[in-house]
Order: sequence, then C-alpha cells, then structure tokens
Amino acid sequence: MADQEIFERPAPRQNSLRDFVRILFRHKWKMLVFVVATVGTVVLMTWAAPYYYRSEAKVMVRLGRESVTVDPTATTAGPIVPVSRTREAEIQAELEILNSQSVVRKVVETIGAQAFEAASIQAQHPVKVWLAGLMPSGGQSKVTVDPKEQAVSQLARSLTIERSGGRESNVIALRYQAPDPQFAQKVLAATIQAYLDEHLAVHRTQGSYAFFSQQYELSKKRLESLQAELDGLKKKLGVLSLEEQVTIALGRADRIKGEITTTQAAISASSARIAKLQAALDKLPETVVTAKTTGSLPNPTADAVKTRLSELRLTLEELASKYEEDSRPIQDLRRQILKAEELAGQEEPTRTSITEGINASRVTLEGLLLTEQASLAALQAQIEVLNKDLEAVNTELANLNEIGAKIRDLTREIGIEEAKYRRYADSLEQARVDEAMQADKISNISVIQAATLPMLPAGPNKSLLAILGLVLAMLGSVTIAMVAEHADHTIKTPDDVTDHLSLPTLASVPLARRSQIAPRAAGRSIFGFFRRRGKEEDVRWTLPSVVKTQYELLREAVVFACQHGNGSNGSAEYAQEAAPEEGAQTELSQPGRKARRAARPKQRLVGLVGSQRGEGVSVVAANLAAMLAERGKVLLVDANVKDPTSHEIFGIRVSFGLLDVLQGQKEWQRAIWKTPVPNLDLMPVGTAQADEVDMAQFQRVIKLVGRQYDYIVLDLPPISEAGYTLRLAGLCDQVGLVVEAERSRWEVVRRTREYLDRVDAKVLGVVLNKRRYHIPGWLYRAL
Repeated sequence: MADQEIFERPAPRQNSLRDFVRILFRHKWKMLVFVVATVGTVVLMTWAAPYYYRSEAKVMVRLGRESVTVDPTATTAGPIVPVSRTREAEIQAELEILNSQSVVRKVVETIGAQAFEAASIQAQHPVKVWLAGLMPSGGQSKVTVDPKEQAVSQLARSLTIERSGGRESNVIALRYQAPDPQFAQKVLAATIQAYLDEHLAVHRTQGSYAFFSQQYELSKKRLESLQAELDGLKKKLGVLSLEEQVTIALGRADRIKGEITTTQAAISASSARIAKLQAALDKLPETVVTAKTTGSLPNPTADAVKTRLSELRLTLEELASKYEEDSRPIQDLRRQILKAEELAGQEEPTRTSITEGINASRVTLEGLLLTEQASLAALQAQIEVLNKDLEAVNTELANLNEIGAKIRDLTREIGIEEAKYRRYADSLEQARVDEAMQADKISNISVIQAATLPMLPAGPNKSLLAILGLVLAMLGSVTIAMVAEHADHTIKTPDDVTDHLSLPTLASVPLARRSQIAPRAAGRSIFGFFRRRGKEEDVRWTLPSVVKTQYELLREAVVFACQHGNGSNGSAEYAQEAAPEEGAQTELSQPGRKARRAARPKQRLVGLVGSQRGEGVSVVAANLAAMLAERGKVLLVDANVKDPTSHEIFGIRVSFGLLDVLQGQKEWQRAIWKTPVPNLDLMPVGTAQADEVDMAQFQRVIKLVGRQYDYIVLDLPPISEAGYTLRLAGLCDQVGLVVEAERSRWEVVRRTREYLDRVDAKVLGVVLNKRRYHIPGWLYRAL
C-alpha cells in the first residue's frame, strides 16, 4: 500500500450548510410522509374537537382585619402583637383557599354530580370516543368510580385560578370552561360563593367570645385579690412610703458612719500623743542632782588596790628565790601584779560628794499623760455607742428591704395580671367584633367582576392548531431526517470514504441508467449489438459529461499509479523480456512489439473489486477499460465466474473465454474478443463451468497476454461470494475498491479492505459508484 501514501487523510471536517441540506433532500420522502401524516392528524383532530366556552370572574383582596390582626386565641402567655402579613403572603393564602378541596366539594354539592357528568360527556372528543370503542375490554370489568369524585376531579382540572395583573396586583382571576356557556357561568358563580364562605370560616374562630369573656372575669378577680393583699401588707407594717423610710434610714446610717470615722481619727491622734509622752517620760530620770563636792574625801578602793599590789610584789620576790623565771607560779603571780596595777591606775586617789532631789519635769509630763489617757478612754466609749447605733440602723434597713421585696413581688404580679386583664379585654372586644362581622358576612374580599356568560366559544383555535401542527410536523420531519442519517452507516460521500476508510476517492460516479453508462455501436443498442469477429465498427461514447468526467479522473489516477509504482506483486512478470510461446500469434511485428514494450508502464494489471454483489463493478471495469483504451491497448478480463456480465455490456454472445483457456480447452488467442471500442479487447468468462479460478494457470495466461497489452483490467467477483478474489487481488498491481453509494455500510467495506491488506493487495482507492446528488444543481451552487 505504499502507493497510497501520496494521499493524506484530512483533518476532521466540520458540517456545513450543504451537508444539512443534503440530508434533508436525501430523506425528503420520509419527511414528506411524516409531514402529511402529522398535519392530517392535527387537522382531523382539530376539526372534530368540540368548542368550549369560558366564564370569567375577578375578586379583589382588600386591606382588612384579616390583613393586620391575628387570631385572638393565638397566645395567652404574652402580649399580643399585631403582625401585618405581606401582600404576597396574603394573596398566596387566598389562592390556596380557592384551590382547596373543600371549596371544590362545596361547588359539586351545590351544582350536582349529574350536571358535571353530562358536561363531561358533551366535552368528549369524538375521535377519543371512537378509539375507546375500538379498544378491547379484555374481559375485565371496569372500575367503578364515584360520580361525585369524578365531578370533583373534572372541576379541579377545568378551573383556572391565578393573579391578575402581575405579582404586585391584589386581584385574583377565576376562569372555568365548559361546553355549555350557562353551565360555565353557574359553576363559576357557585365557586365564588363557596370561596367567600370558606374565607370567613378560615379567618374566624368559633367560641372565642365566650372563652375570652370567662378569662376576662377570672383575671379581674385575681387582680382585685392581689391589690387587697398589697394594701393589707402596707397597713400592717405601718409603712406608708417605703422609699421615704429607706431614704431616712440610709441618711442616719451615713451620719453614724461619718461620726465613727471622726472618732476613729481622734482615737488615732490621742494614741499617738500618749506614745510620745510615754517616750519622753522614759528618757527623764525620777531624781536630779541638787549639790556636788569634789576632791575632799579619800578613796578606800584605791587604797585597798595599792595595798594588795604591795603584797603581790613581796610574794614575787620570795618566789623568785625559789623558782625559775619561766616557772608557772612566777608567771601567774606576774599576771596578778599586772591586773592589780591596771586597777590601781583606773581608781582616782580621791572622790566627789553628790546630793539628789525629785525631777519636776517628769512630774509635769506624768500629769499630761494621765490627762490624755482619760481622753482616749472617752473616745473609745463613744465609738462603741456609735457602732451599736449603726447596727440598729442596718437592722432597720434589712427589715425595710424584706418588706420591699414582698411589695415588689406583689406589685409585679399585679402588673402581669393587669396586662392579662387588658389583653383579655382587647381579645374579648375583637371576638365580639368578629362574631358580629361573621353574622353579617363581612370580609376583605370584594367581587369586582361576577361570573360572565360567554357568548362566543373560547376554543379551540383551529387555525392556530393547524399552524402549530404544521410547525411540529416540519420540526419532526427534520428530526426524523437527522436521526435516520445518524443511524445510516452507509457510505454516501467522498468525505465518508476518507473518514471511515482512510482511503482517497478515485472517482465519484453519479447514478445513471445503464443505457447511459456503456459504450455501444453507432445506431444500435448495446443489447442488439452483434460483432463479427475481426470486423471493426464505429462506436459512439454514450456517457454523460458528468459521468465521463469521473471516469477520466479514475483513468488518470490509475495511469499515475502505474507509472509511479514500485513494481511489486505481479507487475515484475509483465516487464520480463521473455520470448513468446511457440505458436503464439501476435498482431505486432517484432520491431513494433519492442517499441510498445519500451513505452509500456511498469505496473499494468488493475483489478476492480466490490464487497457484495450489485455494486456495479462490471460496469465500472468496462468504462475504465474503455477510458484506458484512449491511452493504449487494453484487455478487459471478466474473472467473475459466478455472475459474468462483461459480455452483455459489449453485446458479445457467450463463447470461449477465460475458463476455457484455464482448463486447456482453447488457446488464449481464441478467448480474446474485440469490442466496439478501439484498442479494447475482452476476455469473457467463457462457456466452461468452474467455481474457482486456477491461480497457476491464471498467472501463466496473464503472463502471456500481458506482453500484448498496455493495461489489463480485471473484473473481480465480490469478496463475500468468491474465496479466490483475494488471491487474484494480491496479484494485481493496483486494486480499485468499488463501493455503491448509500448501500454499502462502511463497516462492511472496512472489513473488505482489511481482507485486502492481509494479502498485501495494493488498494489504490475507492470508486464511489451510483452516487446520488440529492441537492438540485442551482441550489447547490447557491449554497
């Protein structure tokens, strides 16, 4: 497959408007059938549908007691705070009441279930009734449904309730439709009346007046009892004004505390003075010297010390004669002498005479101390008295506080009871007003438009339904076309070939009648054409221009591939310069044959094969061979032994051919027949019978005839019908895969290519045969 590398697979393409239009034109018949069926069904259903009439009414929700008050029984433990609901919540609540089952059931009870049943029968669609009659019952008994429940369900479905004028509006619109205008008006009027009654019942509390009247009397008695208890407590304790008594007691306590502070300061000052006087007395002696005489009296102590010193010295002299100088007695005696000398030095030789008397300063300070101590004792006695007075005042304040707590408790209970009393009084008044309004059926709902009597039917709008049916049919038809296209896996365009097979499209042959796509003799049809052997006749090419252009493209692709191939497979055998077999007849002279061999391309054996029967392989092979005949001598070999058709295309009777040569019954020269097309010969299947082709004999025959022709075109049988097709394809220098557009599924064709790859067949590309161009030429060019 090296020759196919010159074709590159393009990037994934984007769907264009042409692709969309092509899909629509391709499935136009499906679309047309769907549109006709849908529009017909819609028109039939609309035409047979009965008319219905719509009665309308409007009610307005005003600001009233329901908007700004709460249920008087909502609370009894705390103060009642009037809460104003938002208008949105209030309107939503009214919508819920209107849609409630209680309102619907009241309407059914008022009108009667039989009336709703009659209206339901009148409103049934004739087609629905007819279809219901066609459906088998299956032997099962029908489920019995209560007529009243059916009427409730019918009314709930047919009644429309919504806000009128947007979210800010306080108007509610009601609509009811029925086949009878009087019945529609009657039902809607009954609905409004049932709603008004339900509104009063929902916003009123029965029995509230009696309840609050009882609670009002009980609260009043409780309040009087608490007030009497408070007055008795004040009289019993003799307390007229608790606050004044507390103020007086607090004043006395503050005054006593001030005196205590002053006395404590005086005590501190007196104690300090006493301490100073005592310190001064401690420093003064009790007596003082009144007379003093110096130096006239002897000192006995000094005299005694001196006498003792003399005695010690005498003793030292005595011991010195007896003991050594450093002996212990001598040393002790010397220390005594030194001590006596020291004492003698401290004593005066004479003494002084002193006379003492009472200290007057001390006597004076003692008098002041006694006076200050007496003052301190008085101050201490005074502070004891003040502390007792303060304790008495504190006791009095404690008693006043205890009494005050009792009074406050009673006062608080009286306040709470008074709040209850006022609340019960307000609730009693509100309950009285509610009962009066309920008796007179007064509410905040106003009927601003009563139920109307419709004079003209409200529907169905048959013109609009027909238009919608047409639009639906068109959209559905487009959807069907797109779904059918998506589910269709056949190869339709060259883009499909590229996307699914990764192969180039050699030619895209348009679909045409067989009489337009085959060569024939001038003035004769292809079926009436009879050629005598060896006689040349004029041939006119009957291909339309668009078809001929595609075959020209196919021819150029084949010629290019043959001239630039690598000479693999069987092409090497064609290029051999072997001598012709003995007895072989040739039309060219030896110099002519050499000239033709020199100009002959390297690869000349071209096979055309399809995945299944009926894809037009034989017609493509015949036309390709006819086009190649313009470039050189061509031999068309019909190798489809099970369904040969090449001889019919060229108007040749069944005679000797390929199988006769392969089985050795005829020489190959007698199996070749000339065609009306110049330079084009045909080797038909022949008259012999065989299910397969002998590959060895086939190669030998092709080798012999290949020397006489520039190109050999093989018309191969489908891959699915002949096992030898793959072996023949493997011998070809180039293989063209013929695919019938909009018939061959790409999965099947891909599998065919895989089979060809397994035998190393050189698949040149795809010939998209019988392609249908669904878009008109003028529209295609416009797009």
